[in-house]
Amino acid sequence: MVKRQDLVLRVCALGFDTRSYMALQLFFQGKCSDKANLSGEEGADLAIIDLDSFNSAKILAAERERYPHRPLILLSLEEQHDSLPGSIYIKKPVQIQNMLAALDDMRSRLSGAKSPDRVVPFKTIPETSEVPANPAVAASRPAKVKVFVAREETQNTGYAASLLDEKGFGDYIGSLQDIDAGNPLELRAAQYDPRRHFQGYLQSACKAALSKNCALRLNTGWKPITIFPQSREIWIDADDQQLRSFCLVPVHSIADLDFADGGSAVMTVTPASAVKAKDEEYDPSKVQRMDALVWKVALWTSAGRVPDDIDLTRPVYLRHWPNFTRLLVFPHAMRVAAVLSEQPRSLLEVARVLNIRQQYVFAFFSAARAIGLADQAVRQAENLIAPPPIEPPKNAGILRKILHRLIGR
Repeated sequence: MVKRQDLVLRVCALGFDTRSYMALQLFFQGKCSDKANLSGEEGADLAIIDLDSFNSAKILAAERERYPHRPLILLSLEEQHDSLPGSIYIKKPVQIQNMLAALDDMRSRLSGAKSPDRVVPFKTIPETSEVPANPAVAASRPAKVKVFVAREETQNTGYAASLLDEKGFGDYIGSLQDIDAGNPLELRAAQYDPRRHFQGYLQSACKAALSKNCALRLNTGWKPITIFPQSREIWIDADDQQLRSFCLVPVHSIADLDFADGGSAVMTVTPASAVKAKDEEYDPSKVQRMDALVWKVALWTSAGRVPDDIDLTRPVYLRHWPNFTRLLVFPHAMRVAAVLSEQPRSLLEVARVLNIRQQYVFAFFSAARAIGLADQAVRQAENLIAPPPIEPPKNAGILRKILHRLIGR
């Protein structure tokens, strides 16, 4: 047990993907640099574990086996009723004051001092709580376990989406000029076939994994990709720069590439359980959310174009508002979403009424369609009445005012 009165906690973070770990690192560097620092697993005073990661039970069991007495801060979207000795649960999205309170509590425990007053209320779970379903994490129970719950669950302070400005967006997917809708050649140049690229195979593999509710391995001949439908996560042993380059190569050209590992150029899908035991270890830093990865892959592959089965002159629609807290957000994405949320419109019209480059609108639609949020309007009723002009009504409610502020009218 550490006995320093001026204790600066050494904290290891387990089960976080790269972006979440970076967000956690920024928090420790900015909000509590005088209280705690992220460190390696060896020598850490306590561990923070994300219980929503796909292999969290395995991570938790390994942590308990190696460091049975090390205190834990456990994060989860669902309120936890599994009490572990020396643990504090924090409900996600994590609020700053909750994390600071948990760290203060841990600091007091490890320094032997009396716990300070709490900034936020906490819940206690009696000893008669339900037994954990996973025997790997079952342990002797303390009388009470503190659970810090966010006061405003709609606020997301630690897991905000990445943001791109206009220059960054151009560097990210390239730059395309606006097209003339009356020129068939230019219309064709603004379209692409996702099935001729990695994007089509990834979407099909995700759909199969979700429908079968079993983990699948997509064998690309380049890097293995494992899809976990239960947690809606994807493991891929590649960074974004490598993946972006792979997305830009048509599938029929992959056979011409020189694979260092001698892999096959044919993409196949196999059950993840069929993978050899030595390949069963997944680095949690290489796990991404399914919707966030497919969104990025569609942006890279489309390069600001639309799928070739989409008629640019006919209306498209948005099923519901995207969860931008999980997605890479680029310029005008929210404005495009706001317009399409009102009523189906053609993509060319959306670019015109917002007075923005068509590429932004095409990119948004391609990414939204890839994750199942958008599609072409096919019902006659959707084409019966022309969409109204984008004007705020005189007595608009607060939500409609916010919507039109996003549109920029």
